[in-house]
Amino acid sequence: MEDMDQDASEDIGCGPAFLITCTISCLVVILFTACAAPPPSSTGIRGEDDSPGGSIRISHALGGSKEEATSYGLRVEIDGGDGEAVETLVGGQVVRLNDVDFAGPGDVRLGFDHQFIGISFYSSRPLNGFELEGELGFGRSTLDARASLGALSESAEFQGSGFYAGGSVSYQMDWPALLFYRLRGFQGSAGGNVSTWEAQLGASLSINQTMAVSAGMQGWNYMLEPSGGPPAPSDLDLTLNGPFLRLEFSF
Repeated sequence: MEDMDQDASEDIGCGPAFLITCTISCLVVILFTACAAPPPSSTGIRGEDDSPGGSIRISHALGGSKEEATSYGLRVEIDGGDGEAVETLVGGQVVRLNDVDFAGPGDVRLGFDHQFIGISFYSSRPLNGFELEGELGFGRSTLDARASLGALSESAEFQGSGFYAGGSVSYQMDWPALLFYRLRGFQGSAGGNVSTWEAQLGASLSINQTMAVSAGMQGWNYMLEPSGGPPAPSDLDLTLNGPFLRLEFSF
């Protein structure tokens, strides 16, 4: 009887070799499945463009100290720019604008226009031949975005308000030329957390006592973490690196 049981066991292949083979096969299948898993969904739309930007700045001096040669006043500034970002998706990746999903594979093209308006208090003073200036203000940021992938498209507008701070250092050359470096950061809320950073390096040319023109190169970055969902809309990380032109008026 024992011989018959052993023969039956060998006939259905349940010996130690069979168990070891099954175990190894299962491990191989699990490992292959993990390695062949689809890539994670994209979490944002990122891109960089070299389009130019422009702005208008109006400053009104309120007073100052003749002993220390300091001055302070109020300032209104309006600036903007536009560009295009491209996010390349592979199969399995998805980005979302509003409630519309753009699924890969393919290139999601995002055209955008950005405007900023702010009012600030500024103060400046000379130091060893340079002019130092700081400003603190309240502003409003608006971003119009248009995404497309094949025949699918969607538009969105993000408006937010918040505080911003900035500073600049300038060097007066032979009149009327002025070299400067400026940095400004904004933090606000636009259906989520939004922040912008702007750095400018350029020269300013005085036309008369009340008007000047500034031009140079700038780096501008816009970051948005939208609220909502689930699933939440995709983050935006947009950059402009290019020339700028600014008209300045002082009263």
